Amino acid sequence: METIGRVIFLISLIAAFFAGFYYQEIDFFYFLFFLGLIVGFFNISFKESIHFLIAVSVLLLIGSASLNYLKATEEILAALSNVLVLSSAAVIVVALRVIFHVGKD
Repeated sequence: METIGRVIFLISLIAAFFAGFYYQEIDFFYFLFFLGLIVGFFNISFKESIHFLIAVSVLLLIGSASLNYLKATEEILAALSNVLVLSSAAVIVVALRVIFHVGKD
């Protein structure tokens, strides 16, 4: 199961980046969000979850702030926002798992 999670993560990360250059439709955001949910559910263990939450939270903060001020082409901005959509979906799943785990104890 861990190998499937890694493969899905790599494929979705590559697809998110390259889709910014070639495919910029809103329905692809839903697909990336769904892939992010799968990655968050299958790929991140509880032991890795705190490090993952901190790293992706910083990525989301910096990424969303830099999208407003970055002087880049529309395709690069679309690729970065695709990666942010993918990461934010994974963060939702991992954060909920941590909350339920902490609340269980």
